[in-house]
Amino acid sequence: MVVRGKGPRVRIYCLYDDEAISGDDANESALAQCPTEGDWVMSLPANADDVAWVKDALAKKSKRVTVRDKDEAFDDGEDQSKQANTTEAAINMEAFLRP
Repeated sequence: MVVRGKGPRVRIYCLYDDEAISGDDANESALAQCPTEGDWVMSLPANADDVAWVKDALAKKSKRVTVRDKDEAFDDGEDQSKQANTTEAAINMEAFLRP
């Protein structure tokens, strides 16, 4: 799972089968801040065969939680919005190199 909100992006990895029972690889440290504070989104990975029905089920519950094929990267649109809101600065090399 990936949660992006007010603070840093949080990735949540799950353990399955015997690894979940033993918990040897579990990391249950407390987070520095709540990732669902304020405006946030969550993306859940799923097998390609399950994406359609999970998407339908989630649409009835929340607009913040979405599903994607497990082989697709998480795209929250953050990079595009940052690019849209930034302008390139032009550097006047003559003025910059002036003694």
